[in-house]
Amino acid sequence: MRLDGLDPLIMYGTGSHSGHTVMAHRFNGELHIVESQDAWYWPVHRIQRTPFKQWMAWAEECDFHVVYMPLSEKMRSAYNETSATEFFNKVQGLPYGYHNFLYGWVDTPDQNWPELLPSNLVPVAFSMIEKFDKNLTDTFFSQSLNKKLNTTGLNIS
Repeated sequence: MRLDGLDPLIMYGTGSHSGHTVMAHRFNGELHIVESQDAWYWPVHRIQRTPFKQWMAWAEECDFHVVYMPLSEKMRSAYNETSATEFFNKVQGLPYGYHNFLYGWVDTPDQNWPELLPSNLVPVAFSMIEKFDKNLTDTFFSQSLNKKLNTTGLNIS
C-alpha cells in the first residue's frame, strides 16, 4: 500500500485494505515476487516476476507499506507449485489488467458497487470522459463491457 492517492482510490473501489497484491513464488529454487505492474514505481510494466531482494529494494525506495500474509495451512497444502509456475509462464508479459479493473463492479447489476457511489454515475461519467479521452474510457471501461457483451469496438453510448 502506498498512500499516494491511487492506492486509497483502489482500496475504496475494491473494498480492500490494500492497493496492490503480489505473490511470492520460487522459480528454480529462487524466491521471486510475481505481480501485474503498470510501471508507476517499477521500471517494467505488465505481468512479471522480480527477484525478491530487488523487489524489496524497489518497494522501500517508493515508500510502500508491505505486509507479509502467509497462506493458511489448508491453502498451503492445496497450493500446486508446478501448476502455478505453468500458469505464470503462460501469462508473463501480458498487460497490467485495467480491462478487469471495474469488472468486479459490473458483474452484478447492483450488488458490487462501492458504498456511496451511485451505480448510474459511472456510465454517465465515462460517457462524458469518452468525448475527451476515448483511450482512457476504452482502457478502464469500454473494453471490459465489450468483452462482457461479446461485442467489439463499441463506445459507451
